[in-house]
Amino acid sequence: MASGAPDNALRIAAPLLGAVMPIPARGAGVCGICHSSVEGYEHCFPCNQALHFLQREVPKVVPISLAVEGEQLHHALKGYKDDRDAVVRDRFAYQLAALSELFWRRHVTCIEPFDAITTVPSSDRNAFEAVVQRSHRLTDLYQPLLTRTGASGTHQLNAAKYSVARDKVEGRRIVLVDDTFTSGATVFSAARAIRNAGGLVDHIVVIGRYIKRSHRPSADLIDRMRAEPWDVTECVCCRPQTSLFAGW
Repeated sequence: MASGAPDNALRIAAPLLGAVMPIPARGAGVCGICHSSVEGYEHCFPCNQALHFLQREVPKVVPISLAVEGEQLHHALKGYKDDRDAVVRDRFAYQLAALSELFWRRHVTCIEPFDAITTVPSSDRNAFEAVVQRSHRLTDLYQPLLTRTGASGTHQLNAAKYSVARDKVEGRRIVLVDDTFTSGATVFSAARAIRNAGGLVDHIVVIGRYIKRSHRPSADLIDRMRAEPWDVTECVCCRPQTSLFAGW
C-alpha cells in the first residue's frame, strides 16, 4: 500500500469506515487521558492508576476511533490476530493498515516531534507488526524496541514485562502504537519501561479505544459520538477541545 496513493488507502479502509467514530474531547463525562466515559471524576480508574504508576505526566493517548464491542471495527481488531482463516486475518490487517495510513498522513505533525514509533508486544507475540508492515508510512517510522520478558500480570501495570533496546531508546522520543486501548496496562507498562531506559514517551497512538454499550455512561457517549461524522482531518490533538458533554 504505497504512501502516495491516498485513494487506494481509502478504498481498502472503506469496509471499516461505517464503524469509525470520532473521539470525544476531554471534559465533563470524558476521561482526560483515554477519552472513555467517566462519571464524576476527571479520569477513569485505570488512568488514575497510571498517573501514580508513571510518577509524572501520562503520555497523551490518541485513539483514531472508538471501537464499540461487537461492531465492525472491534471485529477487525480481534480478527486480524485471532481469526482461524489466514485470508481473513490478512484482509483485516490490510484494512487496519489503511485506516492507520489515513490517520498518519494527516496527523503526523500532531504527534511530532518524535524519533521513532514502536509496537507493544502482547503476551508471546507482537501481532500489531502485521499491521505496521502493511503500511509504507508506518514501516518507515518503525523500530522494534521492546520484547516481552515473561513477567506475569498481563492486565497489571508492570514495567518489568518489557525489555528495552536501551542503545536505541536513550535520549530519544518514542511513540507507542497499538491496536486497541482497553485498560491501558500494556501501553502504560511499556511507556514506563522506555522511560526507565532513558527514553521519552509523549504519545500513545491506538486504532481503537474499546468501549462497551452495556455500560450506561458508555452507551450515552456512543450515541452522542455516533451523531458526529468521523473526519479524517481531525484528531484528538487538533480538534476543538470543547467537550460534547458540556452542560449535560
